[in-house]
Amino acid sequence: MKTLIKIILVFLFCVNINSAADTSNSSGFLVGDPQDVARKTSYGIMMMGGGEEVSEAFKWFINKAGKGDVIVIATEQRQIGSYERYLLGFGANSVESILIDTKEKANSDEINQKLLSAEGIFLPGGSQHDYVLCWKETKIIKTLEHLIYQKKIPISGTSAGMAIMGEFYFAPKDTLCADPLISLASAMEDIGKNFININIFKNVITDTHYDNRKRQGRHIAFMAFLRNNFDLPCIKGIGIDEATALCVEETGIATIYGVGEVYFHISDDSPECCEPNKPIHWDKNQKAIKTYIGSKGHEFDLKNWKGRGGKWKYFYVLEGKLGCIDLST
Repeated sequence: MKTLIKIILVFLFCVNINSAADTSNSSGFLVGDPQDVARKTSYGIMMMGGGEEVSEAFKWFINKAGKGDVIVIATEQRQIGSYERYLLGFGANSVESILIDTKEKANSDEINQKLLSAEGIFLPGGSQHDYVLCWKETKIIKTLEHLIYQKKIPISGTSAGMAIMGEFYFAPKDTLCADPLISLASAMEDIGKNFININIFKNVITDTHYDNRKRQGRHIAFMAFLRNNFDLPCIKGIGIDEATALCVEETGIATIYGVGEVYFHISDDSPECCEPNKPIHWDKNQKAIKTYIGSKGHEFDLKNWKGRGGKWKYFYVLEGKLGCIDLST
């Protein structure tokens, strides 16, 4: 009898180990209906600034996905198990997390085929450096672009998952040790281009946790660097507060959800001074950057860079110090 009990305990232990292992490999961790479904989807890009989830935006995202099968693509093991049941609660048929933390996995035909069956893709927060290190110039990027433009499914991301959506991105390996407005040297090598091609974000660099971490200054420093070093007709920036989301339709009309604000910067002027070890000077009579700031319910036309319902300001930089004035002054 004791021998039988030991055998049963060993069996149960092995089952538990195998079950735990299933959530850590690239085959994924799934909640909901395991049977694949085919649902009608529509184009949509959801960008969230990090922090607390924005339920209205996630509802928009799941509806865009036709309440079909959603895949959360993790770059870190700790992200597995964070969103599956939450997203399922909005009516998705299933939600599965897949860990893609190496270039080998990002180039896997089996994994990419799995992604192609999804009705929605969510990119969680973490480190944009991990996204770039593991995914840039691999098959997964072409897969995501196919899903956006051919299959027309919604793609969403929060924090780091949002930060890699612009034509340009900031992907630091370590925390910045200097204010980029004072010295760009430590940030320059972490500014990159063309991670994923999302046409509506051409000439755009994004930033997250915006007002919460006072990132307006560093974001404008990145814009100054790009305007100074790339042949661009203009440079644009989108900065989103925590607990705030921007939901973009195929028309380019974007709606703001959540409790914070979204900043839409644009400038076609070059900075007067933008050198690695000198304070940035980008003045243009205090009108260097034209900015629309919107909040919940406000809309912004990304194709024409015009907003409705918010406020407009000018931002400028005087010897490394950020300033702003109302547009009317």
